[in-house]
Amino acid sequence: MDNKVIIIVVVAILLVVAGIVVVITMNGSSNDVPSDSVRYMGNGGSLESGATYYDYRSTEVAGCLFTNNGSHFTVWNTKSDGSGTEFSVGSVVSLKTVLYAVWSDNNTIGSINMYSDVFNLYVAKKGDTNLVNIDRSSADIAPKDAILVLVAKEGSQVSIDDSNKVVIKYGKDTYRVTLSIPVQGLSLGVPSILADSPPSVYYDINQSVKNQGATLSMSVVKTTSS
Repeated sequence: MDNKVIIIVVVAILLVVAGIVVVITMNGSSNDVPSDSVRYMGNGGSLESGATYYDYRSTEVAGCLFTNNGSHFTVWNTKSDGSGTEFSVGSVVSLKTVLYAVWSDNNTIGSINMYSDVFNLYVAKKGDTNLVNIDRSSADIAPKDAILVLVAKEGSQVSIDDSNKVVIKYGKDTYRVTLSIPVQGLSLGVPSILADSPPSVYYDINQSVKNQGATLSMSVVKTTSS
């Protein structure tokens, strides 16, 4: 048996054991969806076997089994051009729905922010008010004019010291925060004050690569005055 076929069979067996029945076929369209299934279209992506769609007999939105060279999966959409309704993995969708993989070659940035009770981290596009939280997750960033935003909790005072550390003062506590991106081709500019209310700063995100994933490197030093 061909190795690619073996891989697909193993995946199917594991999904059946998990209580989800998957049917993988080499060719198919959006017009012949079984009444007990949801169809997932590769939309430019494919399985190792070359299959460009698969059906799940479950209303819980499945993860993406496709790969698409040079791009990463972001979400499912009811339209191939991404203009329809979005469905994230784990959400609920009606049977006979056709979902298309949405792909991106944007870079992604995430964090494991253990100080989210002191400040929160977001990514955005400069001039855009839509902030995407990345405290314990990751998100695509705009290919141009992307920024990282640090928002301190209300009542804090935020400043930037001579070594470009962000200084957050709240009551008797002072936090000195240093952020960086440990991935070649991605880096942060120096922090700048964004607003006094809410107290916040931003960093320009410099990019010379595509389709890279990065987790912020973070150093926080806390001192408490008597």
